[in-house]
Amino acid sequence: MQNSFAQSSEEYFKQGSEKIHMQDYKGAIDDYTKCISLDSGNVKTYINRGTAKFVLKDYNAAAEDYTKALELDSSSLIAYFYRAQTELENNKSSEAITDLTTFIKLSSGSPYIVEENGKSLNYTLQAYMVRSFAKYKLKDYEGAVQDMDLYLNNPSSNLAPNYLFRGNLYFNLKNYSSAILDFNRAIELNAKYTEAYINRGIAKAKLNQLDSACSDLHKAKELGSKEVKQYLKQYCN
Repeated sequence: MQNSFAQSSEEYFKQGSEKIHMQDYKGAIDDYTKCISLDSGNVKTYINRGTAKFVLKDYNAAAEDYTKALELDSSSLIAYFYRAQTELENNKSSEAITDLTTFIKLSSGSPYIVEENGKSLNYTLQAYMVRSFAKYKLKDYEGAVQDMDLYLNNPSSNLAPNYLFRGNLYFNLKNYSSAILDFNRAIELNAKYTEAYINRGIAKAKLNQLDSACSDLHKAKELGSKEVKQYLKQYCN
């Protein structure tokens, strides 16, 4: 006899989504797994279960779900983006770059926009920033700068940490003048950004601008930085 109280795959999916909203990620995984047992062809179920696993830092299992989603639908943009995130967490930067490059190519005609918490998020734009970080981890600083240039072309990316990051990339390329310009911008956006003062001070010291360098380093000290002590000793004694 059929159990009239048996839940459908749609009901399990809905329960899983509600539990994600309530941050009950283990419960969500359980419901999505039950959903998959009834309907193994729903791409979104694998993506959502992968996201719950990612939040719980089970990166390998999350990657497996995103891979399964892509096996079912190789054009699933968000699966490429999310799998790249798991690859970065697993120190697989080259694989992350491959997935992000695919994501960017597939979304090049029309940016991938997602509405989250009342805000529009441009995932295509975010992909350039994430790929820049992956290239940075591989010490491909020039490639990382190119991606950050594309990312920073958008006004919504006009945030102090983004300029600090690109400034650090320029610093690693020994392009200290360009690094200083980005650190300047970071400080304009956040006048109490101690890390930007420190990094700008070091970049100035590399250019033999010692008075200005020490001024930046002392400013960082005033703002409460403990890290700056070693640089004051190195450059300002």
